[in-house]
Amino acid sequence: MKRMRAMALLLTAAFCSSMVLSAAAAGTVSGRENSIFGSIGQTLFDETEYHDSGSMSMPKLSVEELQQLMAENPTKLQGDVYDETPSCEAPYATGKVKQEVLQQAADRLNLLRRIAGLPAAELTSGLSENAQYGAVILTKIGKNTHTPDRPGDMSRKFYQEAYSATSSSCLAHMGTNYTGLHPEKKTLDGPAYAVDKLMEDMLVPSLGHRRWLLSPRMGKTGIGYVGSITLTGNYTARVEEYTLIKVQDRSASCNDYNFIAWPASGNFPASLSGAVWSISLNPQKFQQPKSGSVTITVTRQSDGKVWHLDKLGGEDGSLIVDNQTTDDYLGCLIFRPQDVLKDSPDNLCHGLYTVRVDGLVSASGRSVNTFEYQVNFVDA
Repeated sequence: MKRMRAMALLLTAAFCSSMVLSAAAAGTVSGRENSIFGSIGQTLFDETEYHDSGSMSMPKLSVEELQQLMAENPTKLQGDVYDETPSCEAPYATGKVKQEVLQQAADRLNLLRRIAGLPAAELTSGLSENAQYGAVILTKIGKNTHTPDRPGDMSRKFYQEAYSATSSSCLAHMGTNYTGLHPEKKTLDGPAYAVDKLMEDMLVPSLGHRRWLLSPRMGKTGIGYVGSITLTGNYTARVEEYTLIKVQDRSASCNDYNFIAWPASGNFPASLSGAVWSISLNPQKFQQPKSGSVTITVTRQSDGKVWHLDKLGGEDGSLIVDNQTTDDYLGCLIFRPQDVLKDSPDNLCHGLYTVRVDGLVSASGRSVNTFEYQVNFVDA
């Protein structure tokens, strides 16, 4: 294939040269010849191939590096949560989450960002203090909302801080009724676990949480958390956890990427392989994708299984072109290969998958002919 393409390019170049020589002999170049030469020149010199997601200045992780990073940044909560316990009733108090608990969650976030090919976001005390107000108010009202109403017994100052937090953060709520012989021994999942759940984003059609967490421009973040376990009977307990991650900082300047994919190209942990995949496009490289014009083909290399995705609810799965723009992305391709996890005994992807996208247009207005990358799902 490469040899045939090289021969075609040589023949085209020879054709272009003969046109130039003929035009020089005649002394003029017609408008038609200019047009033909221009289109051939674009094909020869302006075609760009897109094979890697994430920053082009960040090397892809080896399997060994990936396994080490995953081992060093677990989600399981270690030890106590608070230095000072929050009060979610009047008089309200944010309390103080242990720094190591917040840092564990930030490290987990930055692990996922590194896998995606993005720089780390710095955990700051100021943003975390603000986020903690939001965790308190959500625990008080008992639901996730970016626009909470003010409880009647909450001061206006506390409420303003809390509203500022909820309206500028990704919100995670984990609530379960636990039944077991020793409910008093039940433990919290914690904010690091919430990071993975937000990245998974199973119940959000636009994948808004994932897209914020993988913002190339987020240089700083803050994390707030309130978790509690209430015994409700001899063998039952109610677990409630609210996590906020501040995501609207724009102090980073990572622009050297073509697209951000999840799962990302290169080696990728099989343990993170979910059913919903996504590609967010760099607005400096692409025009806004058009629903109905874009198609995605996913091929599992182990057995040649192919998924053709072109619309919501297609025979092989779904494709959504979401053009809710942010400063980071012009458009997001959200796709779900039908039953992609079904054939695996552990409900995870394994091995090599190839993703090809057709129908995209570059920022300069040319059709993108080669947008294809590979994901290698490995044990990590």
